[in-house]
Amino acid sequence: MNYQDQFFSRIAGVDDSLDFSKMVLSETALEYRKNLFSKLDATKKTIGLNIGSTQESRRWSEKNFAQIAEYFKKDFNILIFAGSAEKQYLDAFSSDVIRVCDVSVDKLCGAIGVCDYFISNDTGPVHVAAGLGIPTLTLFSTGTDENVGALSLKKVSISEEIINEITPKMALEKFNLLLV
Repeated sequence: MNYQDQFFSRIAGVDDSLDFSKMVLSETALEYRKNLFSKLDATKKTIGLNIGSTQESRRWSEKNFAQIAEYFKKDFNILIFAGSAEKQYLDAFSSDVIRVCDVSVDKLCGAIGVCDYFISNDTGPVHVAAGLGIPTLTLFSTGTDENVGALSLKKVSISEEIINEITPKMALEKFNLLLV
């Protein structure tokens, strides 16, 4: 049963159990992941921040993500994930975060596999993180976790019709639920 099947099963009132099997990384992904591990402080856990989205109205601002990165960088390794459309926003982040930008899907999956936690707009990489068993915080504007959220039991979400009405403080409060 896929996610859409689950959605319609709920409407029909039938069993909507899903198998939360984990993704398996390719050799390319594993090699990229190994390379990234060598750049991290092994004494710290790692948070991935995915700043991209397919629609601007669904993209939490880079300033908000930068505040989150600053808050966590003392205690966590920080990886910033950006597609080619978001490269222009990378200057918002301090130089001591690792940037993952313009990589193949295999390498993207490998980089996400380095993370212990993942914070993302509602877009593909958050589903990859969930598929790898990584606890996620998803930021929604138009969608809802119930309809399009990551298939994971280790997740939290926050939603506002205008995504940038989600404050960094609100995101941190939700994220802290993953740490317990």
